[in-house]
Amino acid sequence: MASILLSFVGNQDPTSNRTNEEGSIVTLLRELMARQIAVKKLVLLYSTDTLIGAEETRDWLASEEGLQQFEVELIPTSAKLSEDPTDLREAAEEARRGLEIVKAQLKGGDRIEFNASSGTPAMKSAFSIVQAAGYAIQGRVWQVRDPQRMRPGQERVFETDVTVLRQEFDRQKLGQLVEAYNYSGALDLVQQSDLLIDENAIALLKAGKIWNQGQFNAFYEQAKFKLDSSQKNQTKTYWWQAYEQGYTAVVRLKQGNSTEAMLHSFRAVEGLLSEWVFEHFPKATRRGEKFDYGQVNISIAQEYLSLKKHFKGEDDKKLEPWLNIEIFECVVPEVCNDLDFQAWRRKAKDRRNQLSHYLGGISQDDLCEAWRVKNAEQWEQRLLRCLNLLTEQKFGTFQNAALLPVIHHHLLKALTP
Repeated sequence: MASILLSFVGNQDPTSNRTNEEGSIVTLLRELMARQIAVKKLVLLYSTDTLIGAEETRDWLASEEGLQQFEVELIPTSAKLSEDPTDLREAAEEARRGLEIVKAQLKGGDRIEFNASSGTPAMKSAFSIVQAAGYAIQGRVWQVRDPQRMRPGQERVFETDVTVLRQEFDRQKLGQLVEAYNYSGALDLVQQSDLLIDENAIALLKAGKIWNQGQFNAFYEQAKFKLDSSQKNQTKTYWWQAYEQGYTAVVRLKQGNSTEAMLHSFRAVEGLLSEWVFEHFPKATRRGEKFDYGQVNISIAQEYLSLKKHFKGEDDKKLEPWLNIEIFECVVPEVCNDLDFQAWRRKAKDRRNQLSHYLGGISQDDLCEAWRVKNAEQWEQRLLRCLNLLTEQKFGTFQNAALLPVIHHHLLKALTP
């Protein structure tokens, strides 16, 4: 196991004109040797202004007894960083480029030693940023103090703890993932980071991950400790999961996945229609096994005569989606003139079938056209009104209709420092 030292070259390398002492590169190298850290190579990043310093550092090491065994590789930085060595973004990009060069030369168990004390302030900060961002887990960032500004008891060379900076990066990334409803990615980040996250927040992240998988009953069991009595009672209705399915469509569109938004939006209404029939005709229907449509008995035609033609001498009929629609329209004939329901019934149904049987997806414009609306906001309201029509509820937004928004709000609050 050995190390490769990666450093920018500064105006104080290889020696300082101000202190007449060795610069940070040579000083750090000597300290690493004193700590019996085996360094097999130095990789030095130089700008136009520090080319001479880089060459002199290489030559200095070649002439110093005890330092001659080190291989030195000189790598020029970008022209942009040479023109503006105070550009932190460019310095970080060059630090990452140098890091990739070093990584290609590492063997199993090798480490990277970063010198964060040479170059401009931007260059000195770049390695801490790269390390904190998680690009070099096997790396260590070192600082070399100015010998003329050291206080009693201070070490000349010391390792920098970038934990605080890394945690800030991770916390920002965590917030972005949760805002995007990427609960699975957020959980992975928490498990891989040093963030101290409240157990309740972890539980809510797990609930969100389960919700994204469409396992709404399991989601409820995981998240119910954050729901009030009325929200818990909602899960006892036949229709509550339809709003979760509908909100899944809304979330998918926010995530830019218009194809899944189409499929989930259609499924929300179609699945709710099935539950509506079972709820309103418990004696005439029988649920099937998982993924089976179930059965409806001819007795339903005693009250709704127009349904009799579908049985064709049979006492029981498979309760397929098209039959659910016909039963609903027989019981609630006014829906035949309902613009929201008929948009789902006609064009959206056709587009959903096309998606199911052909390759490719649809755009947001296609989604809106299928539902006969002009934009995403109108589509969301049309979908919500379709669900309200079947449930006889009066929800004005999915934020009030579904339970995931409640949990999402609690989660964001729990993650706010």
